[in-house]
Amino acid sequence: MSSCVPRPTCGRAWLLFVFVSLSPSLGQACLAAARRVVGGKAISDIEALKRGGTSSFEVDATATSRLIDIDEVDQFARIADISPRDITEEVLRGIAGLHEVRELEVLIREIIADPTETPHGPTEIADILTTQIHVAGQRCVAGFVLKGRSFGKVRSKDVTHQFAKLRTIEGLQLMVFAAVGSIQDDAQRDFLQTAKDAQCNYLVMNVLDLARLLIAYGKVCPEDGLPYDKGGKCPNDHEVADS
Repeated sequence: MSSCVPRPTCGRAWLLFVFVSLSPSLGQACLAAARRVVGGKAISDIEALKRGGTSSFEVDATATSRLIDIDEVDQFARIADISPRDITEEVLRGIAGLHEVRELEVLIREIIADPTETPHGPTEIADILTTQIHVAGQRCVAGFVLKGRSFGKVRSKDVTHQFAKLRTIEGLQLMVFAAVGSIQDDAQRDFLQTAKDAQCNYLVMNVLDLARLLIAYGKVCPEDGLPYDKGGKCPNDHEVADS
C-alpha cells in the first residue's frame, strides 16, 4: 500500500523555516511543494521549530496518505456498474434507515467476505477491522467506522473518539468512514486529518455511495433500498434480481 515518497529531513525543515522568514514568496512556494509531498506536515513542523520544538520529519520513509476512490477497493469494484443517476430518493430513504449493527455492518461484511464480528462497547476499536480488503490487488489492514440510522447528521462529536481509536491500530493501511446520515463538515475534516496524521490511506462513503455499493452486490432492493431477507425478498415483496 505504501509508496516510496522522499521525506524532508529535519535539516530541510530548518531550510523551509529560513525561507519563510527571509523570503515569504519563496517560502510559500516551498511550503506548497512540501504539502504535496507530505500532506501539509511541513507546516506543523515549521511551527514546532518556531516554538523551539523538534521536527518529526525523520520517520518512516515509505509512509504516505491519500484519498482513494471506492472502486479502487477490489471488493467494491462492482460499484462502477451502478450510476449515481440510477439512485432514487426512495432508495436513499431506505439506505438511511439501515441499522448500523444488524444491517449496515452485516451487509458490508458479506461483501468483503469477512464474517468476523467485533464486540460492540467501550473496548471496541473499529466497527470492522479486517485484512480481507485489497486495494489495486494489494492486501491491506483496514479499519471501518460506520454510522447507521441513529445519526441523521453525523457530527465531529459523534465520531472523533472512534477515529482516535483507529490510530492505535499498528500497521493500519486504510481508514474507511461510512455513514447513512448526512456527514457534517467537521466530522469529515477530523477524519481526513486523523488519516493524514496516521499516514494512512482513507475512504469516505456517504449514503449515495452506500446505496450504489449495496445495490451493486445485490444486498438491497434497487426499488426501495431495503435489505433482502434470506428468501430473496425485500419488505415490499420485491424479489432479488438474478445475477
